[in-house]
Amino acid sequence: MIGYGSIILIISIFALIDVLRTNTFKSETDKLLWIVIVLIAPLLGAIIWFTYGKNRLS
Repeated sequence: MIGYGSIILIISIFALIDVLRTNTFKSETDKLLWIVIVLIAPLLGAIIWFTYGKNRLS
């Protein structure tokens, strides 16, 4: 059975890969900042990325 920790890990990895594959950042510093946010606060960082960060770049 998959626990909550595994689900959070999967969501965080998916968000990290999405940040790394996105090429529409204004600078490399912005990309680095998003990577740090997703790594430091995995679930919250992923939620913020998918709701705010990704939509802001479009």
